[in-house]
Amino acid sequence: MPFIETPASTGSGILVEGGYVVTNYHVVWPYESVWVVFPDGTELENVPVVGWDPMADIAVLGPVDVSAQPVVMQDGERATLGSELLLVGYPAEVDLFPQPTITRGILSRYREWERLGMTYFQTDAAIAGGQSGGALVNSRGEVVGISTFSFSEAGFALAASSTDVLPIVRRLARGNSRLEWEIEDCLLDEGTFRLTLICSTTGILKHL
Repeated sequence: MPFIETPASTGSGILVEGGYVVTNYHVVWPYESVWVVFPDGTELENVPVVGWDPMADIAVLGPVDVSAQPVVMQDGERATLGSELLLVGYPAEVDLFPQPTITRGILSRYREWERLGMTYFQTDAAIAGGQSGGALVNSRGEVVGISTFSFSEAGFALAASSTDVLPIVRRLARGNSRLEWEIEDCLLDEGTFRLTLICSTTGILKHL
């Protein structure tokens, strides 16, 4: 599992098929290349960001030539509530060549983002800044999600399902153009937040 650093922040990632590293968009944006280090000390400078999807909060880096074995992203959406889950990543990391941290929790519920067609696992496994892009792992050691959102005050995290992430990763790895989103308006009315995004590449509107 690689550690990712930019001039502005740090984060986590996973090595997948083809030598690509998957992480969150918000970990690497707006940089075109990042520094990546693996637990065995392998250090890679200026690893290119080959694609990102801001709405799904997914970015793909690489490819990289390392001895580490890629993980296989598995479908975990049939897991029952209460199943054990592990979050693996690099929270609040300060070491130059860190080792990943593992925290344990349960599957609290599934959350759906219908407009994007994404499923998220909600878990109470401890999470902190720097763990974004890390792996959500089930009791069989399978990577079933990518750590994405943290709600520290509420005591839970959301991880995007591997089933939904993998097609995005493959599309970005093929070199499809990145989708650039611009904020058109942001309205706050009696506690209701409404955000309209315009994709400059496709013209698609997203209302959140």
